[in-house]
Amino acid sequence: MATTGALMTGLAFTATLLTAGQAPAAQEEARILVLHVDNYARVPPTALARAEREAARVYDAAGVRTLWVHGDDEADARDAGGKHLRVLLLGTEMTNRKAGMERIGPDVLGRAARQTGRAYIFTQRVVETALLSGRDSELMLGRVMAHEIGHLLLNAGSHSRSGIMKEHVGLLNRAIPTFTTPQAAEILIALNR
Repeated sequence: MATTGALMTGLAFTATLLTAGQAPAAQEEARILVLHVDNYARVPPTALARAEREAARVYDAAGVRTLWVHGDDEADARDAGGKHLRVLLLGTEMTNRKAGMERIGPDVLGRAARQTGRAYIFTQRVVETALLSGRDSELMLGRVMAHEIGHLLLNAGSHSRSGIMKEHVGLLNRAIPTFTTPQAAEILIALNR
């Protein structure tokens, strides 16, 4: 009998270890944000990669890993875990059409549509704003992408007084703007749904 009790205790301990090892893996998978990019603005690949790295740094600081998916990679990403969202880099004509239909002012650099999971980036406006302010357009593009993606993950009224979700994104700051602690927690909850 003592052998059976020891065996049962050992099995229970092993099951606990295996179950405990699975929970962090499931949580890690839930912290992946898969971003499907439609580059209608024809941003050069090296510039786009740099912008994506800037946006990824914002999400890394919140404990979220980003996976950027482009054109031919779409099929491979279907089975990727995590939350899937779409980022549309609009060219000038597409931006003008969307801005006209939705009555979006000329100083707006992007728009998020939570119901469809799409972040629209008005790419030429971002570039022009960067040029006028003497800032790096690729870094600014990355910050605008991070901001609009943030709107897709956060509840309504998600602008804040500081960080990446400031109404005007803090585009001119040299330091990388991040999510506030409550926003980062809300994003992690949204990714675990």
